[in-house]
Amino acid sequence: MLNKNIISLCLIFGLLSTAPLSQADTSAAGGMGQLKTNSDNSEHNMKQYQANAQISQENVREISRAIIELDKTERQLMDNHANLEKNKEILKGVKEKISGFKSEEEEKMLAEKKQLEELLALVKKIQANQDRRQENIKAYELRMAEIDQEILDWDNQNRSMQQLKKQIAEKRIEAVKERSNWQSKRESYLAEAKKWQDELDSHRKTFQEYRHLMNN
Repeated sequence: MLNKNIISLCLIFGLLSTAPLSQADTSAAGGMGQLKTNSDNSEHNMKQYQANAQISQENVREISRAIIELDKTERQLMDNHANLEKNKEILKGVKEKISGFKSEEEEKMLAEKKQLEELLALVKKIQANQDRRQENIKAYELRMAEIDQEILDWDNQNRSMQQLKKQIAEKRIEAVKERSNWQSKRESYLAEAKKWQDELDSHRKTFQEYRHLMNN
């Protein structure tokens, strides 16, 4: 950016360049020096805005790359979310099967209890079956509790992914906005550079005309 001294000099030289030759300087050499100064200042300003435009272009490239990475991460999260839902459904199916096994064992227990009254000879065998089936029920209940916890864990992970997805979407919006801002700045800098280029060409042309007159 231009410092305050250069801006002040540009304002002074601008006023001098628009004044009549009789008021700007009574010396032809002084007038030539003034034109040369105006030309130098215009060239400096042009280069400064060109540099700013280049910086803006680099920022646009960096932000665009960041947006691509954010989009990639979002797609990965969506794929992971789909896998989580699939695993959750599989666990629910396993739980339903185990629940059926439990029901079967309970029904068999009832049947065998009735048989105890009629088949005293088989009491020991049936009692052994009862003990074994009771252990199975406890194992099934324990596994069902574990599955419930796993389902809860999947739900917690799903909520975390939803929050992360929201954060990524917000960052992408900010990145797109930032890129737009830098693109606007770049266009502004290019416009300023063009203006100072035209100013430089004008000063150089005037300088050449007056130098030609002095040589004559």
